[in-house]
Amino acid sequence: MITASPARRVPTFVSIYERGLNQWYRVAEFRLNAQGSVELRLCNGSPCPLAVHWYREGIETPATEPLVTAADGPAFMRALLRPFALSYCRIVDESSTPAGQPGSGSPQQWRHPHAGTP
Repeated sequence: MITASPARRVPTFVSIYERGLNQWYRVAEFRLNAQGSVELRLCNGSPCPLAVHWYREGIETPATEPLVTAADGPAFMRALLRPFALSYCRIVDESSTPAGQPGSGSPQQWRHPHAGTP
């Protein structure tokens, strides 16, 4: 059995971006607070059903059963960053970036590869 390293970094701020017409828009933020609880903030009036579902129902991961829930704090934040096959949204670890500020890897800086082509 492989166990997780205790030194494994815990993300504290993870954003979800959805693809718009030719750019990415931040639609939700998950934050790990000082008490170890996860908070969800929806951005720009977006309902972001995926973020709400994960927050309320949990995230399925290959290594866990049952689901990892927001009540699991650090484990939930790590589960957000596992690879997902999503073409319409991106999940970005922005832990070193203040809330509300796009990080250096922010999808807001990405352009759709076909933007501006006929």
